[in-house]
Amino acid sequence: SEGRSGSVSAGFAPGLAKAVLPGVLARFTRTFDALELDIASGTADALLAQTSSGELDFYVGQFVRQQAGLTATTLGRYPVALISGARLGLTPRAPVHLDQMPLKLLLPSARNSLRPKLEEAMRHGEIRMERSIACASLSTTLEFLSLTDWAAVLPFWVALRELGNERLTIHPIAQPALNVELSMIHPTQHPLSPPAKQLFDMFHQEFRTFEAEWQRYIQ
Repeated sequence: SEGRSGSVSAGFAPGLAKAVLPGVLARFTRTFDALELDIASGTADALLAQTSSGELDFYVGQFVRQQAGLTATTLGRYPVALISGARLGLTPRAPVHLDQMPLKLLLPSARNSLRPKLEEAMRHGEIRMERSIACASLSTTLEFLSLTDWAAVLPFWVALRELGNERLTIHPIAQPALNVELSMIHPTQHPLSPPAKQLFDMFHQEFRTFEAEWQRYIQ
């Protein structure tokens, strides 16, 4: 039937690829067994370039500014969480005020849309920082945190995926108010094909279950 054959190529920000996408792909491949699927993950710049060239049907992640030839649909603004190494000794699940304790903070790369928000909060004294290093790799960040008493501010979906990790603790952030914005971007000249739309819709549905799970966690 329509949409059950052909090919789909899509890009996802690393946190989404790690946390949300595996469940989506499990459902998608069971439903569409005749489709060729090509999934990319990496920096926003690289994935946007691949989308602009037509190599990717769409990309889900940060989209800082409008670009010619690309159409962006904003999905929303979403909360972030503090993920810390268990050695820091914070109470799991307890909301944190980032201006009330000096943190050794692992920062995202300068090109990450969260970075300028964190730097602005630091300038206004809303985050107390003892020391910082920058790391572009999500997997390295999480592994480093699990071995130390450092912390990082990361999207809630990354935090949810680490709830079972006894070497990390997850904390809603009470102050400052920080968020990340997600968009779905595709080439303006190429609307989503039926199978590409099916993949995106399945992703969006799974993402909403993550949202509901986070709300249950912080209540």
